[in-house]
Amino acid sequence: ATGTGITANRYADIRRCNLAIEGINASVTLSDSARKSLKGQFFFLRAYSYYKLVHLNGGVPLVLKAQTLEDESLQVPRSKTSVCIKAIADDLDSATAMLPASWPTTTEVNKITRAAALAMKGRTLLLWASPQFNINNDAQRWTDAYTACKAAYDLCVADGYILVSNYANVF
Repeated sequence: ATGTGITANRYADIRRCNLAIEGINASVTLSDSARKSLKGQFFFLRAYSYYKLVHLNGGVPLVLKAQTLEDESLQVPRSKTSVCIKAIADDLDSATAMLPASWPTTTEVNKITRAAALAMKGRTLLLWASPQFNINNDAQRWTDAYTACKAAYDLCVADGYILVSNYANVF
C-alpha cells in the first residue's frame, strides 16, 4: 500500500464529493432526474468517507464545502463525534431521498440505491451506539440505531431485496 490509490486520502475524496455536489448544483444542463441521482451518489460517498474517518478517529474536522488554497481558513477545527455522526446521518438521509430503488440497466447494477444509503445510516448509528462511542450505554442511541436499521430493512423488502433464507447458500 503506497498510499497513492483512491481512498488513500479521505479528505481528497471528501473534496471531490464537495466539488461534485457544488458543480451539480450550479449546472444548467443536467436534467432534474440526473441532478438528483448524481447528488444522491455523492452524498452517500461523502458520508461513507466520513464514516471511515470517524470509525477510526472519533470526531474529525467537517468540511462540507469545497475549499481552495485561497480560502482564508483551511484549518478547520475538529468537530465532536456527535456532530460528525449527525452530518453523516444527514448526508445519508439526503442520499436516501435522491437515489432510486434500483438502477434501470445491468451496467448500473453496482450503483448505490436508496436502500443501501439507509442501511449505511443504520450501520453508522450502530457504531454511535456501540461501546466504542457509547461508554455510558445511552439507551436512546440503541433505540435510534434499531429504528434506522428497521427502516432500512423495511425499505429493502419494499424495494425487492430479501435475506437469504439459508446462510450456507451465501457461499
